[in-house]
Amino acid sequence: MSAWLYRLAVCGIVCAVAAAAAPGELRKHAAAAGSLLFLILMLSPIRDLSGFDAKALLDGFEARAEASWDRSVSAEIRSSELSGYLTEAAAQSGLSCRIEVRLDETAEGISVLWASVEYDSGTPSEAEKALAEEIIREVTGLSPEKIEHRQKER
Repeated sequence: MSAWLYRLAVCGIVCAVAAAAAPGELRKHAAAAGSLLFLILMLSPIRDLSGFDAKALLDGFEARAEASWDRSVSAEIRSSELSGYLTEAAAQSGLSCRIEVRLDETAEGISVLWASVEYDSGTPSEAEKALAEEIIREVTGLSPEKIEHRQKER
């Protein structure tokens, strides 16, 4: 508190001397600049009391951005590994298809898991669809509404 009062006193004296020493028209501008500086110094404890710390704010922002990027890359890798595992499980069950799992983010920031099954041979039968859905459900817990079935593009 005493350091703040000391800075105010020094600022007031320096501003008064600068305004008095300024010639003619510049005197008004020097007084205005001094008043502004005095006001800023006078209000500086409020900024300190509010706990505002620009460096901590920026560090926190960088940490959140890094964590978000890490989660995104990590989710991509896990989705790729899971897709490979599900495709292999389908092949062992006699299905000729490729299963892709993806994690999408909604506008509200909620992550949603989806799966798509691409069949190598023509239109899949209902039994093939049911078997693929069962394999995906056992591993991921996805409901059939979140599983897309399609033919392989040629």
